[in-house]
Amino acid sequence: MTSSKLKFRPSRINGKAGSLYIRVIHGRIVRQINLGYKIFPNEWKKGRVLIPEQKSERLHYLLDVQEGLRESRERLEAIVRRFKASGKAYTVEQIVNAFRMPDNDEYKLYVFAHKITKHLRTTGQVRLAETYSTSVNSFLRFRGEKGVTFPPQVTDFSFLEIKG
Repeated sequence: MTSSKLKFRPSRINGKAGSLYIRVIHGRIVRQINLGYKIFPNEWKKGRVLIPEQKSERLHYLLDVQEGLRESRERLEAIVRRFKASGKAYTVEQIVNAFRMPDNDEYKLYVFAHKITKHLRTTGQVRLAETYSTSVNSFLRFRGEKGVTFPPQVTDFSFLEIKG
């Protein structure tokens, strides 16, 4: 049986944001998956990210964190289901390694464009995000819904970086 729980590790330094991670237990062995999200202790309560009721400068970031946590949880559950369905014995290390491996879709244009538009929306550049989405969708329709894949060696997309 495999279990997982979302956890918050506060910073040792007062006033700094702490880290969110998933604790995975399988066969009585415990491992952690750091998610890379940083939040303050007052933004966390009983295993959930607290979204402020009034508009704040962290609202977009916290909404993005909340969505990212949901996606991470779903991805981890899918990985565990896949291991269970295989019928073979597996370890917690295999689960964690599978989670850390990039998805095959990571190098596809629509995934990259989705990440860019998501970032634009969280930074308040909604119109530019809509323009990007429309452009990519038109291009994919032109290609007959065939995805465009970047070679795995191409990891530096800084030339596409959004200038503020």
